[in-house]
Amino acid sequence: MEKINRWWDKYQIYFLYLFAAASAISISVMSVLLAVFLLFYFFQLKKNVYASPKDFVYFIVFYLWNSLTDLFNSSFNMIWPAFWNIWDKLGYVTVSVLNLDKDKVIKFLKILFWTNVIVIVYALLQKYLGFPVIGKNLFTGDMMRFKGYHSHPLRFAGYISTVCIVAFSFGFFYSKKFLYFAAVMFLGVILNGSRTYWFSVIIVVAVIALLKSFKTFVLIIVSIGLFVGISFMLFPELNKRVDAAFNSNDNEYSNMDLRKNFCLAGIETFEKSPVYGVGKGLVHNYLEPYKNKGLIDNVAHCHNSYITTAAETGIIGLGMFVFIIFYFLMKYFMVAKRSGDDFMKAFGFSLFGCWLNIGIGGMFESNFSTFVIWGFLSLWMGMFETLIKQE
Repeated sequence: MEKINRWWDKYQIYFLYLFAAASAISISVMSVLLAVFLLFYFFQLKKNVYASPKDFVYFIVFYLWNSLTDLFNSSFNMIWPAFWNIWDKLGYVTVSVLNLDKDKVIKFLKILFWTNVIVIVYALLQKYLGFPVIGKNLFTGDMMRFKGYHSHPLRFAGYISTVCIVAFSFGFFYSKKFLYFAAVMFLGVILNGSRTYWFSVIIVVAVIALLKSFKTFVLIIVSIGLFVGISFMLFPELNKRVDAAFNSNDNEYSNMDLRKNFCLAGIETFEKSPVYGVGKGLVHNYLEPYKNKGLIDNVAHCHNSYITTAAETGIIGLGMFVFIIFYFLMKYFMVAKRSGDDFMKAFGFSLFGCWLNIGIGGMFESNFSTFVIWGFLSLWMGMFETLIKQE
């Protein structure tokens, strides 16, 4: 076992670099790599548990409560899946015990950003110059929305917006060179067409810029305004995404009307069992009648993380959920604010921004169980912990 651990200490960083590239290309590879990190974490379990961030217990309690809601609703086959949703948060602890330093993190970022730049550039070449499909089409079938190598454009939006915020934070606080990457990542967010993440990314980037300085805030607001304006001129199909949010076609509801109906359906479901909810993962059973009436167009969730959590896990689950978001927002804000090191300040504010992005986006999407977002974000949180322990 000692020989295996020495091998892992020597080569673990390459698995981390591979994860940086894989996050832009393959959820399957991300899953395998997270499993590898978990496996080696168990090889030195006693030592690693002691060294792991203690606030991971908040996730454990939250997911245990999720399981209990299924028990209370006699949905016994859902008890384990409800808890195992914690899987995409495990990177927080498994990566927090690795041997990292500033140079390794910078290399990780460069691999992450360059891989995403290549995907974005090739997507444009694929769409406008007819470059061949490698693996899969990087836009949706109607060629309207950039989705990268991920199956669902909205899930990809959560991922690319997270990477975008990281790039902006390091550009503001560490090195202006990262702003070049940030501009390309922001283009990826725009091309994705997610109105939710358009809104949340602009708000988050503006907040982080203001934390840097008022001058930076003014410059970034003007730059974003120009960038968005030029993007809408160059890619006129983006206007259709805006129109669809407010205008209905034929007998269909506009996107805003659909979201309102989803929220009302979720609130009415919450009222059926306000203490412990209808059971984690079971809200779809209660949304079906609304879909049959044509009020909503799917039954997966309520298109709002807070309402979905309240409906499925009750007021107790909602309280835990809001606490977790607020706790990590404040944790990373305070660490970044107090740090005298530009690199750690950039790192801390990047995580603050990512959590703020989740919090804002959660008002319009159900994004707390999206693997491509949390597989990356939890790993990024774990990397931060390794450096914090060295200070």
